[in-house]
Amino acid sequence: MKTYYATDAFDKNVADYDSWYDAHPEVYASELRAIRAHFERLPENIHGIEVGLGTGRFSVPLGIREGVEPSAPMAAKAISRGVEVMDARAEKLPYGDMQFDFVLFVTICHLQSLKYAFREAHRVLKPKGLIIVGFLPKDQPVAHGYQERRRFSTFYREAVF
Repeated sequence: MKTYYATDAFDKNVADYDSWYDAHPEVYASELRAIRAHFERLPENIHGIEVGLGTGRFSVPLGIREGVEPSAPMAAKAISRGVEVMDARAEKLPYGDMQFDFVLFVTICHLQSLKYAFREAHRVLKPKGLIIVGFLPKDQPVAHGYQERRRFSTFYREAVF
């Protein structure tokens, strides 16, 4: 299994990561709305995790109380926001089989082995559980912008789109 994790940029730039969302509240709100639309269709009192939860920017407002994050400084920020964080990677989730109603991936561009990440997500899901993935369609203007600026980006320079 070939995996790729570029955590150095995240380890060294937690404040920059978080401040980007503060500087772009419309984009952040739009991303939250898009993800929340899927949650509104789910039953009450479900239990799920976020994989690659970063600083908890999405977990907290979505009511997700736990997940995994490979960057220790990002995880520390999420913990300070009240999220229970496991030091793990998407391809090897530290949970037993069939524990969750959903698994959320806000971004998948920092993973090279989607096959193994989704296999693990499926393993930890209860029957009829959901994998929810936030992504930008590559033919949309926002995605084009990320692609054009990626070589200048601290966080997306090493991403696999």
